[in-house]
Amino acid sequence: MGAASRVRAHSSLLAGTSLLLALAVSRPASAESSYRLQVVRADGAGSCPSASQIERDVAQRLGRNPFSEEGERGIDVLLTRSEAKWVAKLYLRIEASDTDAARSIESEAADCSELGKSVALAVALAIAPDLPPAPAPEPKPEPACPPPPPLPPPPPPPPPSLHGAFAARLLFSPNLLPNSSLGASLSVTFRGDLVGANFGGIFYPESHLRTADAHLGFGVSAAFASGCLWARVQDPQVWSCIGARVGALHSTVYAPLPEQPGDHFWWAASSELSVRQHFLGRAFLELGAAAVFPLLRHRFEVDASSSPVYEQGPAVVEGFAGLGLRID
Repeated sequence: MGAASRVRAHSSLLAGTSLLLALAVSRPASAESSYRLQVVRADGAGSCPSASQIERDVAQRLGRNPFSEEGERGIDVLLTRSEAKWVAKLYLRIEASDTDAARSIESEAADCSELGKSVALAVALAIAPDLPPAPAPEPKPEPACPPPPPLPPPPPPPPPSLHGAFAARLLFSPNLLPNSSLGASLSVTFRGDLVGANFGGIFYPESHLRTADAHLGFGVSAAFASGCLWARVQDPQVWSCIGARVGALHSTVYAPLPEQPGDHFWWAASSELSVRQHFLGRAFLELGAAAVFPLLRHRFEVDASSSPVYEQGPAVVEGFAGLGLRID
């Protein structure tokens, strides 16, 4: 119902109920009085409340049912539809000898339900003028706010920026010692996303050299350190290192008697290229090749008058295969 509709309906209701109150005060009705209610719905007002609906509403307001077919007092209601309004005319006959007192109630609501409530209130006040006003409806509690949606799971932690690994390597060099030789190495690697470092040690067992005049043995043990550059690729991983080796070249002279037996300081520069493939989680295989450049090359002679029996070349080739484990 619009604002104008509510004003019209309530003002009409007040006017009608004021007369009813005056009639009820001038002729007080007994609490035991009964009433006959008749409701006529004219054309266009078929959707308005029926007599039984109005009776139930009045009985609910009064707390008792004052209506009876043999009631000594009569209340007639005519409900009509006029243009854009609902109109109710109430005819009240408090005493049989009374002239009908007619009053109108109007409503401009979209349907007839508001008019029916106004008619029921007017009838209840006519029967019981001291009826207290209907309590205002309790405000509906506001719906509880829905719980906030669950927070999304936290993102996974970023992968560590520093990686570590160690590997055991099998070495092979065709010219580090007088003969093609196998060696062993233990390598420890620390790396970031792009650069890293490689540390470890190498060992080549004694390799024998026999000539017509001599019987000698040579081996190498050294530590190494390298700076490495890693390609930004997944498996297989590729990296290249440049570093140095520092250790000893072991020499043993079996015959003739040696002039300079024992170990000799040895150091070299190195460059290597390697590839690594992971398997079974953290385990990996690696293959690589290195170029070693001795910075101190020793000459071994049987005596001062003879030619050298062994001298390291300016460059040494080395290959390796390793099995390792990532430790980050």
